[in-house]
Amino acid sequence: MNTSIFGDKIIVLWQVLLAGGAVVFSVTFGAWLMGRKWRKKGEQPPSRARRVAVCTAVAIASLLGLPVVVGFMITLIHMEMPCVTLPGVAIFIGCIVTSRRIRRNWTRSIKPQLWMIGLICGITGVMCFAGTLGRFRVLAKRPIDGGNLSGIGHVLAHYHEEHGKYPDDLRRLVDDGRDAQLLLSRYGTGSKEIPDPRPVPYDGPCDHIYIRLPEDAPDDLVWVWQPVKYHDNEGGFVLFKDGRVRWLTPERLKAEVARTHKWLETHPTTQPATAPAG
Repeated sequence: MNTSIFGDKIIVLWQVLLAGGAVVFSVTFGAWLMGRKWRKKGEQPPSRARRVAVCTAVAIASLLGLPVVVGFMITLIHMEMPCVTLPGVAIFIGCIVTSRRIRRNWTRSIKPQLWMIGLICGITGVMCFAGTLGRFRVLAKRPIDGGNLSGIGHVLAHYHEEHGKYPDDLRRLVDDGRDAQLLLSRYGTGSKEIPDPRPVPYDGPCDHIYIRLPEDAPDDLVWVWQPVKYHDNEGGFVLFKDGRVRWLTPERLKAEVARTHKWLETHPTTQPATAPAG
């Protein structure tokens, strides 16, 4: 069992239940308070359906406030928009507009009740979102590893143009003037072990596994990949011979690597490999 995925499901279920409970409480209690205020002044309150609609819109907008802001921050910092950002913004704006349109002709001030609903659901939203904020940070960093792997593909192609062959070890790319950080995972600890000054030949840490594929190898064979341990055993990035980088689950990664080795067994060639140090 993938305990990380199982844990994520439990967290999401807890968040849904907590958020749903906060909305239900705010809607029922808030609508009752609003009606009570009108009746105490001897005035006829709006229909219960309209009061419930306003409370629901304010509650949902309050719950979505923080996630929408953080979604935009992730977009600006990492230049990648989380898939929930645009729907979240649409729902947030829709709830605000709906609330204002329904309240347009109301003469009685209901700000205290709406502030109460906003406070309850806002605090609930912070509690829910705090549980996954660390998870968002992890997922936001993952594309960096994929980008490094894509960079390794470009560097390997350039190395072949200069030397007429592929290196027998990824560390030879550092000897050729490349940054040693390119060989490390964002989630590894190797950056603390990079020697300075760097010896030649370079023998420092490397968080990728590399097979020196022959030049006539099919484009869909695995060329360089990351051990899944760097991503909580949820998967890893893979560089294929044609330069594509894909995220694969552990099972799919294992199958693709096995398929590559099977092809190499039927096409004997020298295949020195780079493996993580240690």
